Amino acid sequence: YGLGAAIFHLLTGRVPFEHPSSTQVMVMHVQNPPPDPRSLNPQVSRGAAQLVLKLLAKEPDQRYPDGGAVAEALQNLLDGHQPEQEPRQRTRKVQPTSGGFFGWLKRLFGSK
Repeated sequence: YGLGAAIFHLLTGRVPFEHPSSTQVMVMHVQNPPPDPRSLNPQVSRGAAQLVLKLLAKEPDQRYPDGGAVAEALQNLLDGHQPEQEPRQRTRKVQPTSGGFFGWLKRLFGSK
């Protein structure tokens, strides 16, 4: 969920829920659906918006099942594929790659 909020902020320039009262922001996180990122930034692709909204789903079982599924969805999006409507069940654990998480990020974004 937190990753979804961070990506939402990166794509739109604002957090998913804004209100002067921090208590009200917490209530909004629990009760209100997040806005579609494309309503705040029309340049956000449909696939990116779907990915973020899935990360921000209220019910944990409606989100990606694990970090590997998120990484796979991000890679598919970067490869030009749309996210799956329903995540397929993962049958294997994602094996760590050399360089760990930051190595994966560098490869994902093309940095050497």
